[in-house]
Amino acid sequence: MEWTSLHCFLHCTPEVADEFLLADVAPLLADQAWFFIRYGEGGPHLRIRVRDADPDLADRLHVLASKLPELKGSWPSKHGEVREIPYVPETSRYGGPLALPIAEEVFTESTQVALRVIAETPVRADRLSVATTLAVATGRALGMDRLETARWLRRHSRSWQHAAGVSLLPAPVIHAKVNAVYAGQRQALIGRIEDAYAPDWSDAVSAADSSLDLGEARTWVWASQLHMLFNRMGVVPDEERAVCLLTARALLDDDETFFGEDGPDTQYLEHSKFHIGARAESAAKTIPVPERSGGTPLPHSPLPPVLLGETLTSRVSTRGALTGPLTANDLGTLLWNAHAETHRTGGHAHRPYPSAGALYTARLRLFAMAVDGVEPGCYEVVPENRALRRVGNLPSTEDLSALSGYLLRPPDDPYAINVEAAPVMLGLYVDLGVLRQRYGLRALRLGLLEAGHLAQTLLLVAAALGLGGTPINGFNDDLAHELLGLDDLTQPLQYLVPLGRL
Repeated sequence: MEWTSLHCFLHCTPEVADEFLLADVAPLLADQAWFFIRYGEGGPHLRIRVRDADPDLADRLHVLASKLPELKGSWPSKHGEVREIPYVPETSRYGGPLALPIAEEVFTESTQVALRVIAETPVRADRLSVATTLAVATGRALGMDRLETARWLRRHSRSWQHAAGVSLLPAPVIHAKVNAVYAGQRQALIGRIEDAYAPDWSDAVSAADSSLDLGEARTWVWASQLHMLFNRMGVVPDEERAVCLLTARALLDDDETFFGEDGPDTQYLEHSKFHIGARAESAAKTIPVPERSGGTPLPHSPLPPVLLGETLTSRVSTRGALTGPLTANDLGTLLWNAHAETHRTGGHAHRPYPSAGALYTARLRLFAMAVDGVEPGCYEVVPENRALRRVGNLPSTEDLSALSGYLLRPPDDPYAINVEAAPVMLGLYVDLGVLRQRYGLRALRLGLLEAGHLAQTLLLVAAALGLGGTPINGFNDDLAHELLGLDDLTQPLQYLVPLGRL
């Protein structure tokens, strides 16, 4: 059994392409296994893959497609043209050679689901509601609870931030639209989550997943399958990002008032207590700590000799326009004197701030905007081997400024922080997933404390180096986690710290 891949170029509106799929392609291939995706490279077209295709299929598709009304454009392809192109599957993306045949069966079922959705929603905007249902149904079919599904969808939405070759709206625009829609449709979205039901798709997902052994790649493989389902439905990437964010938010919205005698904050403080006689709550546990490696080494120098009193006095929150210069060595001197191992005693490594269980779960990512010797981008700071590991590209200045209202204030505002010329911005977060394994509910309290210890140490070292900055907690959470590539529920960001010279 072999797949034939035909690229059918359609220079027409999306609505005409939908009708072509329903009225022409689906009846033509009704007795065969087939799937399609929408693509834009070389001109808008459908990539139609058919198992054991008839030899004249390309000619028959060409005749049908050529009858469609044409939109004029400067595409290199011809309207109605059908090319037979060798089928090159994305084998690794879907779990490897053994998993590919199962993935292709899901593609065919996904195609049938998409065709039904297209037929039932001639108004394309209505498909976004169906997309929400299908996203929830996918998570449930994979055995995820609400929290796991929300995290999975948010991670999938964030992954578009670093997608190459895809034209996307700026992240702040997407988040602004999501917030506006959620404010106006909150109850409807929550209700849609509760009533989510898509038996055909759910059964296909569940059956395929039970036949696969994908390991750590499982959630990424199914995110790709969900993306392909949305693509077939005609949901474009920016709409997909918004659907995932809205669905995740509705999944975690319990419709309860936060404050009150039994509010979540009060409940958390009560349940995170250690009690006399309940040693299991506070007993030391051995847990696997993720190995931190990779990255490009960052040079550094010893701290200059300074008086502690002078450093404490010079440490002030610095506002206004932050500038350079800042070299790679300057940045390394700051990071490794504040955040890396300083010495050992009896085999135990020490850093210049305390950490619960010496797990050092307060960590840093950074935006290198104008650091001499460091390519602009987003980086994970790896103090274990004094290196920077690249995470993604540097967001635009507009996106960075949208992270916080403090970064958007006019220059004459006394609380304004201008980062247009700032060399670097740190993102201080807590690896709560690791800390929870050892301390359970106590982990959040301990993680917040360590984040404060690290922030103070960073700011004191920065002051000793003649650098200034202000730790900002008043940031837009979803946008910040997206731009930094962090999981908002297991890697919660605590501070943004733009640094520079005045």
